[in-house]
Amino acid sequence: MNIQLDFILFNNNILTLDIIRVLSLLPILLYASYTDFKTRRVNNKVWIPAIIIGFILLAYEYYMLDNPIEIILIFILSLIPIAIITHILFESRVFYGADVKAMMVIALLIPKQPEFYNLPIFDISVINIDYIIQTGFEMENITYITAYILTDVFAFTVLINSFLFGFVYIIWNGIYNIKNKSFNIKKPILSLSSRQVKVEELPKYYGPIIKENESNNWLYKRLLFIQNSLNGLSSEFFKDYTKWHKSATGENFEFNEITKIKFEKFVEQSENWKIEDLDKDLTIINNILKKEKVWITPGVPFIIPITLGFIASVTFGNILYILI
Repeated sequence: MNIQLDFILFNNNILTLDIIRVLSLLPILLYASYTDFKTRRVNNKVWIPAIIIGFILLAYEYYMLDNPIEIILIFILSLIPIAIITHILFESRVFYGADVKAMMVIALLIPKQPEFYNLPIFDISVINIDYIIQTGFEMENITYITAYILTDVFAFTVLINSFLFGFVYIIWNGIYNIKNKSFNIKKPILSLSSRQVKVEELPKYYGPIIKENESNNWLYKRLLFIQNSLNGLSSEFFKDYTKWHKSATGENFEFNEITKIKFEKFVEQSENWKIEDLDKDLTIINNILKKEKVWITPGVPFIIPITLGFIASVTFGNILYILI
């Protein structure tokens, strides 16, 4: 009877912990989404409460479990794969710093799919962590470990759902270009992933400006497109320069050629911009200013898809698995 009562109490504790984890992280993600949307920046301090709660709950579960190795393994299988994946996405310029931090906080605070009040609706958990502990990390068990990561690691489910919500951006971007008559059927990737905007409207956007290339090599041309889409001059330069020009001269910037003297003064007084090659950088900027319109890859405030992915993961589970 005591054993049964202890089991019920422990499972109620787990249920309560899952609710605490979700309710602790959701408002933080919502606030981070708001700041990411407004400024494309999220202050590092936003994540501190979630990190503290995560370590407190880890210590509590470590104390409560008869087999503390279980909770340690759960956290290892959550943190390490997500750290590797997000690092690759960060180096590829798909993720930015705030996106990586959001995913790592999720991996820390909620290492395993939370379950409460019959949620998620579609539970696809197939591997018990006890089985991995009992059988060990032998090569023949790598399939079970991989299956656990794919189905039970909550942060991985959030990541998959986030990309599905992020895919909506591609559709929305295509509609924008169709509406503005800039959709080029011969260049579907460009028309879906980027948008054409007037040069004087660049301060309104966040994202790299795509540099046109004149290569005739099909493969090289597409590689350059990918490189330029990720590494082109950020439209935020014109936002920052416009503000600086107004404060320095008292006049609005007319989006005409920037002189070398003004460019040097701007960079000297700016914390966000550094000169690598003065003449080369200034030439790139003034070439953009000579055009009427340019293509940019708008920076997506990806914390928003992450937050939507988080909510979907708690309520539905892995949407991709449901669809297939």
